[in-house]
Amino acid sequence: MISGEEIHASMLKALMLAGFGADNIIKVATDEHDAIIAEKMPVLDESTIVCLQAGNVKTGAIDPIKDICLIAKEKGAYVHIDGALVCGQGFLPKNLNLQRDVN
Repeated sequence: MISGEEIHASMLKALMLAGFGADNIIKVATDEHDAIIAEKMPVLDESTIVCLQAGNVKTGAIDPIKDICLIAKEKGAYVHIDGALVCGQGFLPKNLNLQRDVN
């Protein structure tokens, strides 16, 4: 289980309820805006679950979704994107790039 250092409390709670102990969550370094630094991601494989944020609740930062998803796809890892904060924003014409990165 991999997430950024700034994992949201609700995500952490959901992982705990799903049986993932806190010791099983690898927290990846984040930048000054609280987005994951893609270059700091550990090696992924088919047993990896990566939790990304499309809008950090504190700063609004969006993890480098496209870059990390491409790596995850190549390695067979599963990716969950927590996008509650910016879900509706992706449908605005000025933010169509958000949809491309998620797809």
